[in-house]
This record gives sequence, C-alpha cells and structure tokens, in this order.
Amino acid sequence: PFVAWFKVKAPFVAWFKVKAPFVAWFKVKAPFVAWFKVKAPFVAWFKVKAPFVAWFKVNAPFVAWFKVEAPSVAWFKVKAPFVAWFKVEAPFVAWFKVKAPFVAWFKVKAPFVSWFKVNAPFVAWFKVKAPFVAWFKVKAPFVAWFKVKAPFVAWFKVKAPFVAWFKVKAPFVAWFKVKAPFVAWFKVKAPFVAWFKVKAPFVA
Repeated sequence: PFVAWFKVKAPFVAWFKVKAPFVAWFKVKAPFVAWFKVKAPFVAWFKVKAPFVAWFKVNAPFVAWFKVEAPSVAWFKVKAPFVAWFKVEAPFVAWFKVKAPFVAWFKVKAPFVSWFKVNAPFVAWFKVKAPFVAWFKVKAPFVAWFKVKAPFVAWFKVKAPFVAWFKVKAPFVAWFKVKAPFVAWFKVKAPFVAWFKVKAPFVA
C-alpha cells in the first residue's frame, strides 16, 4: 500500500501541494499580476494621464492661443491699424487739413500778396509815375529849351549877326563902297583933275 501510495497517490499529493498552487498561480493569479504590472499602468495611463497628455497636446495650444497669441492677433488686426493711423496717417491728414493750406498760402498766395503789397507799387511807379518823372526831369527841360531858350539861341547865333551887320558894319561897308571913292576922289584925284584942267594951261 505504501509503495502504491508513493507511486500512485504521492505524485497526486505532490501535485496538489506543490504544482497545483503554481498551476493555479499561472492560470488565475498570474494573469492578474500581469494585468497590474503590465496592463494596469496602460489602463491608468489612458484613464488618468492620457487625458492630460491630450490636453497639453490638443487643448493647451488653444488655451495658449486665446490667452497669449489671440490678444496679439487682435492687436495686429484691430488695434494696430488704429495705432498705425494715429502714428502714420493721422499726421498726413493733419498736414493736408491744417498745414497744407498754410504751405499753399506761403507758396502760392503769399507771393501774390507780397507782389501786390511790395512789387505792384513799384510796377505802378515805373509804368505810370516814372514816365511823368522822366518827362519832368529829362524831356521837359528839352521842351522848355526848344520853346523858350532855343529861339533866343537862334536869335543870337543867326539873326543877331545880321542885326549887328546892318547896324554896325553895313554903314562902314556902305562908306567904303559908296562914300570912300568920293572922299578919295576929292582928296587925291580932284586936285590932279583941277591941276590938269585949271593950272596946267597956265603952266603951259
């Protein structure tokens, strides 16, 4: 019976005491152990960490966008044009509305104003008054000369010699041409004539 025990039953006893627990372990517990060591972390990952990972990969960029970049985008799309307007375009608008008319005044109208205030009187002077001034200073003396003095000059240069001739020289001319021969006759030739006509016969 003992031999039969050791040969037949003992292996079964050994099985149930030694191997059976191992078999039970590998069939029942081992899968659980494998689960908690291998699969459970994955389960925990997908249930706990995976949503966080998804958050940081998917949602977090959107959150960052709306908190950080979105205001910048809004700034560049909405506010920046206003800033650019006030810094760049507004001065031009102010220039064309406020300064440009002044610039136009000084470049376009001001010369006309200065012309009419400064140059125009000079132009009027040279065109209207200056000829009169020139007339009274230059031409008028000539006119006065030809109307008043010139006749006197003509008199003294042309007529006066004739007057002097007829009053002073003409009698002398008349004397030498008319009377002088007679004087010469009576003083020189007449005694000879008288001699030849009166005394000569007596001499003869």
